[in-house]
Amino acid sequence: MKKSLQNQLLGCACAALFLLLAGSIGWSQKQPYGFETPEEAAKKFAQAVHYGELHAHTRDRQAISSADWDKLDSDGVARILEKLQEQSKRPQFVTTKPKKTAKDTVEIGVAVAPPPSLPVVIVKSGNLYTVDLLATFAKRNNLRAEDGSLQGAVFKETSIVLPGLRNADSPHVKNRVCRRNLQLLSLAIAQYVQDYDERYPRAQNWQENLQPYTKSREVFRCPELRQGESGYALNANLVEKTLHEVERPGLSMVLFYETKDTRPSVVGRGDDMAYRHDAPRFVGDGLSQNFIFTNGIPSVWRPDFKNKPQFDAPAQAR
Repeated sequence: MKKSLQNQLLGCACAALFLLLAGSIGWSQKQPYGFETPEEAAKKFAQAVHYGELHAHTRDRQAISSADWDKLDSDGVARILEKLQEQSKRPQFVTTKPKKTAKDTVEIGVAVAPPPSLPVVIVKSGNLYTVDLLATFAKRNNLRAEDGSLQGAVFKETSIVLPGLRNADSPHVKNRVCRRNLQLLSLAIAQYVQDYDERYPRAQNWQENLQPYTKSREVFRCPELRQGESGYALNANLVEKTLHEVERPGLSMVLFYETKDTRPSVVGRGDDMAYRHDAPRFVGDGLSQNFIFTNGIPSVWRPDFKNKPQFDAPAQAR
């Protein structure tokens, strides 16, 4: 991957995650999936947790069951692994029994112990073994699918809606899913640009051009809209441009934004912004819209904000 592509599309703090995803979406599950022994699967999984990532195109990926990849997708798997990694590094503090030393004083010894071992749930498919990531995450955190606590924890970490999630139709959930859609579209176009000589797609049927880089067509639809509608627009000033023509250090343009035009493959310059979501607390009351920059960083916009996001290419980069 060229440096300019990294700077323009993968320059955010989670660039390593984007690189992980870019390598994992194209993973083929047609080959035998898993390991010959449960110990081998558990060892590879432990390595993934320890290093906080899976190495694309290696057998390490096979440590996690194909069902988990289907339910969570690459982004979700990466985020759950990051959470388990964080928990695996968190020490325990062990106290001794209080010892009374004076009338109103007690003495307690405190020791730092290693984090508890991770209970890894292994499943067998045919003659091979893999790790059930969701079951492992649930067991580590005392979560249950039956009461919705597992679905809630997964949504908190990944913004993925699993069956049984409480309040799945709430505005808050739909807003987070919308932001996640934009992040996945940003990832898709990063891969597209990499494959097409660092050039953005044409305006016509850009969704069809990005479809091979997405897991589901649902990423093209804002969850506040009906089936068959879209609601996302590609910045028209990027159409068929190269990264060299639009990039500038320290400044990113709008890549995708929410539009009033609900047809597929809409392009625009921000004059048709749609405000469908309750604004986050940090931006105040009122309706807002989600958009994402070319560097992969999502943001929100309200109509009463003074400074409009950058839609035009910087003058010195034209």
